[in-house]
Amino acid sequence: YFVRNFTGNILNYSSWTDIEKGEWLDADTDRGRIRRNRVYRRIAMSPAVYNEGPDDSDYDYIKKYRGLIQKDIEEMLDSDIHVHKNGAFLILNPNLHFKDVFPENKTISDITLQINGLIVDMVKKGELVRSNDDVITVSRLQFENIVQKCANIYSHGWSKEYREMGMEQLLREIISYMNGFGMTVCRNEGEIRIMPLTGKITGYYPEDFTAAG
Repeated sequence: YFVRNFTGNILNYSSWTDIEKGEWLDADTDRGRIRRNRVYRRIAMSPAVYNEGPDDSDYDYIKKYRGLIQKDIEEMLDSDIHVHKNGAFLILNPNLHFKDVFPENKTISDITLQINGLIVDMVKKGELVRSNDDVITVSRLQFENIVQKCANIYSHGWSKEYREMGMEQLLREIISYMNGFGMTVCRNEGEIRIMPLTGKITGYYPEDFTAAG
């Protein structure tokens, strides 16, 4: 739990951004302890911290002090951090048990791992193209085709609920789940941004399981 200090009346806040800004009102948020506190909180509480460009001071801090951050995470959480050009990811020790982590012991988590694996395969084959920030942008129909392909290959191993689920409902549940873990971002115009975390954690059935299916 990260304790927050507020210098104003939180009843006057209308969104989470007001809460974030109000915590350090009248302080330089890009210096010293304040930035360190914010960066560590983002790493610990977010599925991924993405590089938002050359002016992203938080990501610059992560790259500059990755050794110190690595040491602190090992000591405090017995876990690891992976820092790449466009994203930093907290990798939890599999022997530790936390709520609401990915992957988890749910069918929707297994399906997402399989979709991630398909996306990685499609990138390798040139069927999907990453931008300079490692983001893949597809239409909702394209994403539905990926989900359908995943169902065609793997659904024999899914729970009865998901095997019998209609495509539209399955698509909604998968998008909602992936959005929640920072793997996708939906745009109003119907585009879906597939984020770098998608390629970080993938899953496949073993060959003997696939053959048996």
